Amino acid sequence: MGYYSKQIEDYEFGEQLGKGGFATVFKARCLTNYQDVAIKMIDKTLATEKQMWNRVCEEVQIHSILNHSSILELYTHIEDSEYVYLVLELAHNGTLHKYFSDKTPNEFEAATILTQVVDGVKYLHSKNIMHRDLSMSNLLLTASMHVKIADFGLATRLNDYMGNKHTTLCGTPNYISPEVASRSDHGLATDIWGLGCLLYTLVVGRPPFDTNAVKATLTQVVIRDYDPIPGHISPEACDLIKKMLCKIPHERIRLDEIDDHPFIKRHCQVNRMIPIDSGIATLSSSSKTTRSRSEERSLKQHNRITGISVSSASLYRGTSQMNINQQHQINSYHSYQRSIAQYNSPQQVIKVIEVPPLSTIRLQPTRHKTKSVILSIIEDPIGEVVLEFLKYKSKYGEERIFDVCRISSDGLRIVLYQPNNGKGVKIQDRPPELPTIGADQIYSYENLPEKHWRKYMYAHRFIQMVRAKTPKITFYSNLAKCQLMETLEDFEMFLYKGGKVTKNVSSSDFQLQLESNSKIFTREQEIVQHAHQCFQHCLKVEETMSLMSLEFPCFPIIIGRRPAEQESPKEIYTNNTFNNYISSSQTPLRTPNINMPSFSIDHTPSPPVKHTPLGLHNPRIIAQETSPLNVQEKTVIIPGVGNVVQMFDGTVEIQYLDGSLITVLTPERGSGFFYSSSTSSGNKNTQPIHFNGINDLNTMPKIVHEKFKQLPHVLQQLKNRFGGMTTSTPIQNPVLLSNRFNQMKFIR
Repeated sequence: MGYYSKQIEDYEFGEQLGKGGFATVFKARCLTNYQDVAIKMIDKTLATEKQMWNRVCEEVQIHSILNHSSILELYTHIEDSEYVYLVLELAHNGTLHKYFSDKTPNEFEAATILTQVVDGVKYLHSKNIMHRDLSMSNLLLTASMHVKIADFGLATRLNDYMGNKHTTLCGTPNYISPEVASRSDHGLATDIWGLGCLLYTLVVGRPPFDTNAVKATLTQVVIRDYDPIPGHISPEACDLIKKMLCKIPHERIRLDEIDDHPFIKRHCQVNRMIPIDSGIATLSSSSKTTRSRSEERSLKQHNRITGISVSSASLYRGTSQMNINQQHQINSYHSYQRSIAQYNSPQQVIKVIEVPPLSTIRLQPTRHKTKSVILSIIEDPIGEVVLEFLKYKSKYGEERIFDVCRISSDGLRIVLYQPNNGKGVKIQDRPPELPTIGADQIYSYENLPEKHWRKYMYAHRFIQMVRAKTPKITFYSNLAKCQLMETLEDFEMFLYKGGKVTKNVSSSDFQLQLESNSKIFTREQEIVQHAHQCFQHCLKVEETMSLMSLEFPCFPIIIGRRPAEQESPKEIYTNNTFNNYISSSQTPLRTPNINMPSFSIDHTPSPPVKHTPLGLHNPRIIAQETSPLNVQEKTVIIPGVGNVVQMFDGTVEIQYLDGSLITVLTPERGSGFFYSSSTSSGNKNTQPIHFNGINDLNTMPKIVHEKFKQLPHVLQQLKNRFGGMTTSTPIQNPVLLSNRFNQMKFIR
């Protein structure tokens, strides 16, 4: 190309190509090498008045270090007392916007264009530079039909000392990302969104967010999904667009994954073998298409929210000046919503909202009314949270909705508006629609003004209440149906024979509620212990499945099913201690009522129900801690003795007629047995005392000694009732216990 002079006098200016707020672009010729160029002439005074001088300096600094075949070349820059001159490569065939104004590329051409742009963006990202405005007006076609990325007026570098965070509101509205539109922290993933908008526009013929006004476009970007893709577009193209236009930045497809996507592989395997200088000559053969007025208007909507005055549309021949009405629309938007500072000072103390971002994933649509607010989780857009604030107006004789707050399903984007131009609307069965001109205010979770925190916290509390009643894991044990809720702290266990155990986020205790007609043959503390085991089991299942469901969601899940009804004991013993728990097992299946309660911001928990604490020294509980949940207990009533239960792991518990309790341990649990006597009230047992059998005969109380002598008979009755078991079963064979005690020396 030769040498490009550093003296502006060595350039011969030609026709004006474009003009903006403080810059004008001319076609020119360098007299030292006779090459045609484009010169962007920036007025230093106007740039300073618009407080954009620093941005001009950064544009020059960034563009001057770039050297890539997919990036418009900056040959040199010149500065005098009045202007800064950028001497740029001239793109003879103009922008993609102009080139495709009356035709639509086929998918091969779209893939070829996208591949070249992706190559350029990879180069930028390798230098920690994000472009932030990859619109069709900023992509130029050279004389050889090669695509070039241009206009670095909004580009910025991510530096470690700034925490890699930027919050400037900038870009072309139709291509702006949700995090930029909501003035949230944004990084390199913003350019992935821009590539998605580019591909959508190429294959569909209009931008993905198509409205008549800047505010409306930005509102759609933040809250709504992109317009439906026509049916003739290939599934591969639709899938790539979906992966790039994901509203959550870290969930978007990575830049290095785009080349391996089926859409690119399908169209560009052969094309990648062609030398890069060959460009995309096939574009010239694109067929003409007839566009609707909406599509034509959409392609011409290239208003850019920024202080940089000239878009790259001015770098090609024949471009008209920016429409005055479009410029007025941009200025109106600046008065509507002020951009926050581009960089956060390290010394700046930033107040943040006191609750984490809410999430409505897996929550079903619902709608609840309180005294002053209607709260909804709506279906379209899926999972969006809407708060409708009510006021009573005597003029209408009714409550009306005057303010609406919409929060995205991930809790990161918030829009606020007043329906009916602030006059309010009647309460309907769904929230008021967004105004056609767009929301009044758009925020991100990070920059939500403190005056709106209460609204967000109100919504967060509502979502937490819904999550506390939404099962994530449903597990059927041998005793109950258990449900671990989405909060992972709320838990409910519905007993098959009546009653339930609950645990909520505000307490670590399990609370037992028994119905008056419960038919439960188990002690309270054992039920609570079973609930604790099931809760821990559900947590482990959730942790494991969460690791497995990173790519394919699997929640909510159901494990097991209700077992068949157990045979009730033929003999039933009742006394003051057990008459509330012993009954037949013929109980119909109960369907728990888990309807969402009415919501109130002043809601306080109801008084706790009867709670039975876990026994720290109870040998039965110790035995249950590692027992499988799907193994049933064996129970027999022995006349003159009492109730005998063989536990899950083989431990045998004998409840005597006088209320005392003996627990015989298996070899795995140690030797001997525990004894506890009944208290005077008859409702509780004393602290268990351990005896080593024959070794403790001399110190054993007489009443314990008498019960000790009955053990062989008791164990034999248990064996006769249920028969022997193979040693492979988790339950200890009763005859083994009987033989062990027969070897002891009994005093007769």
